[in-house]
Amino acid sequence: MSRPSSPLAQPTGTAPNRAAAPQNSTASQTLRYRCLFSASSACPEASFADRRGLFLEGRTFRSDIKALNEPVSLVLRFTLTQEGLHSRLLRVRAETLLLQFAALSPLQSALTHIAPLTSLESALTKCPARNSYRIRTSEKTPGGEILLIRKVSCTLLRGENGAMIPWIHIVGWLYIPTFGLMVATGLFAAGWVLQRDLNRRDAQLRRLPGYKPQPDEAYFIIGVAGLCGIVGARLYHVLQSPDLLLADPKGVLLSREGFAWFGGFLAGTAALFFLARRVKIPLLEFLDICAPAACVGYAIGRIGCLLSGDGDYGVPTTLPWGMSFPNGLVPTGPVCAERGLPLDCKVHPTPLYEFLVWMAIAAFLWHMGTKALRGPKAKGEIFANYLILTGVARFLVELIRINPRSFLGMSNAQTASVVSILLGAVLLWRLKAAWHERKKEHRIVEHIAAGGDVLQAEYSRPTPECPHPERWHMYDSMTAEVEVLDFLRAIVTTLKPELIVETGTFSGLSTLRFAEGCKANGVGRVITCEYDAKVFAAAKERFRASGLGQWIEARNESSLEMKVNGMIDLLFCDSDTPIREQEVRRFLPQMNPNGMILMHDANSSMKTVREAALRLEAEGLVSVLLLPTPRGLVMAQKREGRV
Repeated sequence: MSRPSSPLAQPTGTAPNRAAAPQNSTASQTLRYRCLFSASSACPEASFADRRGLFLEGRTFRSDIKALNEPVSLVLRFTLTQEGLHSRLLRVRAETLLLQFAALSPLQSALTHIAPLTSLESALTKCPARNSYRIRTSEKTPGGEILLIRKVSCTLLRGENGAMIPWIHIVGWLYIPTFGLMVATGLFAAGWVLQRDLNRRDAQLRRLPGYKPQPDEAYFIIGVAGLCGIVGARLYHVLQSPDLLLADPKGVLLSREGFAWFGGFLAGTAALFFLARRVKIPLLEFLDICAPAACVGYAIGRIGCLLSGDGDYGVPTTLPWGMSFPNGLVPTGPVCAERGLPLDCKVHPTPLYEFLVWMAIAAFLWHMGTKALRGPKAKGEIFANYLILTGVARFLVELIRINPRSFLGMSNAQTASVVSILLGAVLLWRLKAAWHERKKEHRIVEHIAAGGDVLQAEYSRPTPECPHPERWHMYDSMTAEVEVLDFLRAIVTTLKPELIVETGTFSGLSTLRFAEGCKANGVGRVITCEYDAKVFAAAKERFRASGLGQWIEARNESSLEMKVNGMIDLLFCDSDTPIREQEVRRFLPQMNPNGMILMHDANSSMKTVREAALRLEAEGLVSVLLLPTPRGLVMAQKREGRV
């Protein structure tokens, strides 16, 4: 944008151009003034080196001035209306002043410029009485007479209308910034969410080598990560304006304003890397646990931006939920005026959008964590989704934000969001690829080893014969329903079989139910086989720990090669579905005519086992009864030899 037009650079002695604003103009109409920055006959050319801070007739400029070999950054922002003069100090540091002028005097007594000391003093008359300020008198510079402000410690807490609450007055000199208050609230809320997540994963985490749960450890984790995130966000922000940092390092670094989301993300994530090692939780699993809490903390922190009106709002809008921030830390008046709109126009409340979206993401990630507790899921998948979803959300919000564009037409936050999305997508792809390369049985067995058996509602799809599968329960997708397991035990205690043969041991839960029945009967034994060596080893360990090993004979071999001596009283086929019919045909000659054959996974949607049972019945080999369980259970009896 170019420097202001000539009407803003008229000689000091010339009256302002009243024609630019008719007497009957509305309170929000922009007025024309001559150069309000300089008291000289013309605005110094050097005053407009970089348009960033000084708002004149809808334009924004910044002036970095050197006087008396002392760097001074004088940044003024103001909006011209007819509602009286009001100003607020937003940033105070040595050699630097940031003022917000929410309104200038009425048209009839409009100020010709702000430079005279008396005018600026009158603008600061509403400062709290206990807060002093001192202003250095004007100095001669090559470009003209410039007002140098050495230090001002005066803060007006809110505007005339009191719409925004940047600060809360507690007592006397004590003021609390609402942004800082909401950041602290967000950290506490994040700690509470993280502690809940740790509590629900307690049984799983206790199985990790070296992990020792500590009371309220979540608040320590959030405290460290949050502090690092705040420092990182501040450093990332100030490094984007190195000229201001070099001009006043101490003042810029210690200022309470200016935080960049991506800097906080980088520093917070780095802290989590360290904390994961400290608490002895694998990194990807630890990041999964922290992801929902991070979303909640960020969402609540954004409410602080909304309360203070710190410039995180969006572009003007006519939507009914649009908001105006005339008295915010960064008022909306200049944004409206730059677009030729009334100074009280409404803008998108983007902090509110982010609050709602991030809370929704937190709920989704929490749900993913719930599913990860119930069944196997790749470690790091929740964190990868966090990177993708928050990156997409931030990128979209930035489309309607007022942040300047820098890289490829994107704001800094959008560039960071693209990086976040790409990192998340690559991580998710790598995790999914490695996950699906492993057998489903191995994933489930490892999940059981890590967290134990998790009782949950059956999630098989409804079938015509079983329209309400949610009434049943399950431990995992490959073990029979809990009610079916209990039924197996009841069959054993009812029929008193002496020899039980089971194909497909898998987790061993059905084997243990058979063994419990044998123990209750005081007679009988179970021969079970599992072809997969890793699955077999896990089941063998479960049998050893159960104390029922004397009733179980576990074999690591194929059911189609297994040799069984004697008459089989109960045959339970629960191996790979394609070979269940072969198993029945193989062991049928050894079946007790008064015994029972059970085949799992035989509902109407799993046609392989169901059709195999009906085919055996059609051949006259067995009599079949189809039980309407969620996954289906065949009860059959050998016809030959039956009394």
